[in-house]
Amino acid sequence: MRNAIPWLAALAAIALLLIGWQPHQGLSGLQTVRTASELVEAVSECSGRTILLEPGAYVLEDTLDLSGMSHVNLVGSGWNTTIHKTGPGPALLLDSCHFTVIKDLMVTGSDGAEDGVVYRGTSSSNILEHCRLSGFARSGVRYEGKSEQPMSSNTLKDSHFIDNLGVQLHSIWNNDFLIVGNQFGRWEEAPQVGCWLEHSSAGSYTLNYHWDNDIAFRLGPGSDYNRIENNRFEESRTHGILIGDPVEPNQWNRFNTITGNTIHTNSKTNWREYAAVIAYDAHDTIFNSNQVFSWYPPDTQHSEGLVLERGSFDWLVTGNILRHQSGLAIRAQSDHGHLIKDNLVDTEPWGEDDADR
Repeated sequence: MRNAIPWLAALAAIALLLIGWQPHQGLSGLQTVRTASELVEAVSECSGRTILLEPGAYVLEDTLDLSGMSHVNLVGSGWNTTIHKTGPGPALLLDSCHFTVIKDLMVTGSDGAEDGVVYRGTSSSNILEHCRLSGFARSGVRYEGKSEQPMSSNTLKDSHFIDNLGVQLHSIWNNDFLIVGNQFGRWEEAPQVGCWLEHSSAGSYTLNYHWDNDIAFRLGPGSDYNRIENNRFEESRTHGILIGDPVEPNQWNRFNTITGNTIHTNSKTNWREYAAVIAYDAHDTIFNSNQVFSWYPPDTQHSEGLVLERGSFDWLVTGNILRHQSGLAIRAQSDHGHLIKDNLVDTEPWGEDDADR
């Protein structure tokens, strides 16, 4: 039997050639591209393939559309590999795609390019990792699910979102997500929101950094059962965290856990005007082991540490440190079922006499 193995291997190789397999593609369907035109051609027939982009700039006027494809891997050579979108529309569109991977790329926009990477429809179990998304008029990444059939199990990790002017990462009807190790900030522009989880539930959001957005992080409306852990929400122009809709009562935000976060030096647009964390229509929420402070008090202060506004009931607020606010550390209605205890807070507004503390 041992002597037959080389013959069997030879017969297998002949069979692969007869059915049209090309040796340079590899058994996995690996295809290497070097130009934008090669990339567009590869995507048009890439279902089930891995496309490897060599270092360089791939300038696209039209959207790179992977809609309906699954098991596709789009892999760059690192951040020296750039897909640059000019003109309207997203750079990459994945509508009802599953089990795809996008990694090791820069995705940039100019001349009205709206979004970087957009997932639509029922797209689920997709991974985007180690990408830098910048310069888009609206979002770097968008998950646009549907209420009747939300997305599920998408992962976004270790990526940078810089200078995307609207919501840098917008997750809509996208459940069971893992969002970990990302950065949301600015270089020259002024993004409105770092990340917004809207109607997105049962996910994990951890080890993300947010800096110099209007609002670092929005949760809800309609976002439940999430774990918001060990993130940094800092140097926002207004709030560090906004939960719910401040304008109109909307769906509840329920059973979320917000723990181990650093929330500092917010309200930069107008010191002492905005609360570091504010919640509307949120109940059955755990808020514990967070640190809320400002780097350079009393010059840099938020108005209040944690504010539980309209429609917020039954919060467990414990084990937090809240400092450097110009008003109350925690503001909540006493008859709304909150359990607030064992927090370290400034019992009086922070003033000039406290600068050496």
